[in-house]
Amino acid sequence: GGAGRFDYDGETEKHLATMLQSAGEEVGEGLLPELVLALRGRAKDVYHEAASSVFSSKAQTRGKREALQVKFVALYHSFVVFRKGSALLSADAVQQVDKFLVKTVGADIVNLILADQAEVCGVPLPDGKVASSEHRDTILIALPPTAQGPLRNLTAALSGSGKSPGPDFEKALEGAAAAVGVECKQPDKNQERGLAFTIRQQWAEQLKAEDQPPIVLLLTLQLLCLHVLKLPITAPGRAAHALLEALKPSLKQEAHDSLAALIVSVQKMLSGEDAEDADEAKIEAISLMEVVRGMAVSKEGLVAACVPS
Repeated sequence: GGAGRFDYDGETEKHLATMLQSAGEEVGEGLLPELVLALRGRAKDVYHEAASSVFSSKAQTRGKREALQVKFVALYHSFVVFRKGSALLSADAVQQVDKFLVKTVGADIVNLILADQAEVCGVPLPDGKVASSEHRDTILIALPPTAQGPLRNLTAALSGSGKSPGPDFEKALEGAAAAVGVECKQPDKNQERGLAFTIRQQWAEQLKAEDQPPIVLLLTLQLLCLHVLKLPITAPGRAAHALLEALKPSLKQEAHDSLAALIVSVQKMLSGEDAEDADEAKIEAISLMEVVRGMAVSKEGLVAACVPS
């Protein structure tokens, strides 16, 4: 080659001659250039295969990270928006509703992160999902120390046993997210509105098809809260009184009384103290159910149940 350029063929020929001599092989000078040409072609193929594999692997890893981030953000946004909704309730109710939120949406977030970490660490999972606390423990043991500590804290926060289950979980989540390469991005106003719209559609569709009085009651209360408070609240059935209390200033008396009566009937129906009383309560609950459903199954029903704003 010209001045200043590396002589690949010459250098390869020298290395090849040295290798062959040390191996006790005798090769004529005329054969060395041919061997070099053959090696150079094969080396180029191997290089391209290796490079392609590296870039493909990096692209796959990047794609998986991006897919995880999308799923994580969807769940995280739900958690944040539901917490904003629960903050509008009384102090006692906030703790109860946030604990339920941690055990439902929070558990989905933890399971998503741990399923991803299981794949990274090569821990096999049935159906590729984390479905139990045993699965979580198996994955945590296999994690590197940098991720193990933050994810143990996050898993512990699922118990919701502290006085502030929502904030405790969110703090643990921020620490864990950094350790596994996802980002806790707060939703903007448009994203909050879009999420509230989607939740309203899902609940309204579920309410139309539901035939169990306790679930009709809870869905109606949640849809009324979303209509009145402009934020969704996901709550356990035992929080029905707290939801009704938050709604009371905005409800017409007739709507309030129908909801209060259904709450009483559902509680008796589920108490299990007396079979005969439970059967009577169920008949009463079924008779009230359609009136209550009508309050939230359509925009007109929501407007009619509430005092004019």
